[in-house]
Amino acid sequence: MTHQKYIIRLTVLLIVGLFLNGRTVSAQSIIDDLKAESVGLSEVTLVWSAPEEAEIVEGVLYEIRMSTEEITDQTIWHYLQKCADLSQPAIPGAVESFTVKQLSCNSTYYFGVYYYGSISNIVEVTLPAGMFDDPVSYSLHYPEYIHWEAHCATMGTAADVNYDHYPDIIVANGEENVSVLLNNCDGTFGDPSHYRAGFGCEGAFMTPADLNGDGETDLALAYNCEDLAGVFLNMGNGTFYFKDTYGRGSRSGAVCAADFDGDRDNDLALTDWEQNSVAVLLNRGDGSLDEAVFYEAGEKPLSLCAADFNGDALPDIAVANGGSGDIALLFNAGGGEFDETQYIELVPSPFYIIAADFDNDKQIDLAAASLKENTVSILLNKYLGNFKDRKTYEVGRSPRGLCSADFDGDGLLDIAAVNEGEGYSGSVSVLLNNGRGTFRHAVNYAAGKGPRSVFTADFDNDGDMDMGVTNFEAGTIYIYFNKTIE
Repeated sequence: MTHQKYIIRLTVLLIVGLFLNGRTVSAQSIIDDLKAESVGLSEVTLVWSAPEEAEIVEGVLYEIRMSTEEITDQTIWHYLQKCADLSQPAIPGAVESFTVKQLSCNSTYYFGVYYYGSISNIVEVTLPAGMFDDPVSYSLHYPEYIHWEAHCATMGTAADVNYDHYPDIIVANGEENVSVLLNNCDGTFGDPSHYRAGFGCEGAFMTPADLNGDGETDLALAYNCEDLAGVFLNMGNGTFYFKDTYGRGSRSGAVCAADFDGDRDNDLALTDWEQNSVAVLLNRGDGSLDEAVFYEAGEKPLSLCAADFNGDALPDIAVANGGSGDIALLFNAGGGEFDETQYIELVPSPFYIIAADFDNDKQIDLAAASLKENTVSILLNKYLGNFKDRKTYEVGRSPRGLCSADFDGDGLLDIAAVNEGEGYSGSVSVLLNNGRGTFRHAVNYAAGKGPRSVFTADFDNDGDMDMGVTNFEAGTIYIYFNKTIE
């Protein structure tokens, strides 16, 4: 398969206008000293001089708008995306400033000031490169002779499915199929193989796990229909066959795998967001599953993860409830059964959740992304499932997924958040761990159109962790290679 390395160059014009009574005040621009005072990995601080006293009108405010294309005609500026309202000009001639945040590193931007009907001098700024290269893109589109659709790249993950010691890529396409891209043992990937995921059901979330005890990595898919889960078994060489669907519910949104009953095979837990519950399906040992047992969750459970939160060596379940704005904790009572659900109120409301030990205290913590508030919240586990210590960090617009890995090689787990953005403005925010569970400000990397998931693995086996992103609307996968170890 041919592949192309895309250098993402995003052209943005920052427009600062003045308005009076809802109309633009026309006059010759006097702002001709706009410049970038400081440039970071994901932000630029612009400075310019305030108008002279004769040009200042009481009640007139600066307004910021943004475009992803270079502006050549100032008459279209009011159609551009509005970013922020600023206060009216300061003391005449004083230095004004504004910091544009959540930009993508290794990208070029063009900034200008709109004032009194005209645009100031344009400033070109190229942000420095981060620890990841520009992404390599792979397409999921089927050949013309196959009539299935696979252009919606919903969720991706990485696992070595053919046991060549290189991680491969598996993608749920949000329709009736799963795509597998095998690693060519050099960090590049072959053409995708597509597998039909049942009939009449859409699979948007999945997890890799050995489901039939043969040591091979199989796949479990969450279905958006009455059947909750579908199982694909690995034939031993990285090819799969569809075994069956399991569980009767209403609509599952997410799935995770763990040995919930202690019999040494992986069981499944799924969210049923129409019934506000979690379904647990115990494995019979051959990849077939028992009927679902349902446990109460909060309103609109959107994602879940499994880990031992209370130190009893049994995997528990944490659920992100987007409707009720909380996290549901289901503690394992043994034998695959769970105690009464406990809740942790979380503002902003969580959309996606992962578990990892972020502060190196051997207790499993939680990270939750808020789609509406553009944040990631860290909930540190202080003792046996007590999540009272929490901090919130800004990321890009509309974060839809998370993953965790030690990206900079310091022995601490970092976080990557995939942000859907708007139009072609999707991004990945990387938060590096400072130690003790605190994180630095996010560094953003440009993604494709409508990114939905982020996953991590050392795709080129060079000793550092790379990233993968699925771009839903474009039907592509982006691979970001880590440059920490050259």
